[in-house]
Amino acid sequence: VILEGLAGALANTERTAGWYEPLQPLIDKGEITIVADVPADWAREPAVRKMNEILVKTKDINLILASNDEIAAGAIVSLEAAGLVPNKDVFLIGVDASPVGLQLIKDGKLLATVAHQAYLQGYWAVEMIMKYLENKTEPPKDKWPNNYIITENFMVDKTNVEEVGPFGEPVKAGPVAELPY
Repeated sequence: VILEGLAGALANTERTAGWYEPLQPLIDKGEITIVADVPADWAREPAVRKMNEILVKTKDINLILASNDEIAAGAIVSLEAAGLVPNKDVFLIGVDASPVGLQLIKDGKLLATVAHQAYLQGYWAVEMIMKYLENKTEPPKDKWPNNYIITENFMVDKTNVEEVGPFGEPVKAGPVAELPY
């Protein structure tokens, strides 16, 4: 099952494409089946409703890919109401490494979440603007193509959840790195 964010939103479109790229060869070979791919509007309650509708049709589900941790939390509510045990009967992966997602991992209900370091994205965006205002120079295109700020995404699971703060920040944060220009 894929529980998407808001239909039509760029982040949702890209994230969903990211789910499908590694899955498509397995789908093409008939090794896996996506039993449902529905939008859940980035929120818990729509995820509960959508997952309830899916579970009426089938409980033959092994994995839920949730486009954020709130959606994963909603799916968990629905699974438990249907008598299924999250992270045992059905595995779930979320995105954001939000406080909700981190707690669900600690509680053993979420297999993993993907952290994308939103803090650093915001910090570096302001740094780029400040450098531009101070120096009237744009970031070098070879380091910042199209002025995109690229931060490392990483998986958070039970092996490292205690080392990760909300949204992928280290629990013991050091100084933020300098921009490379």
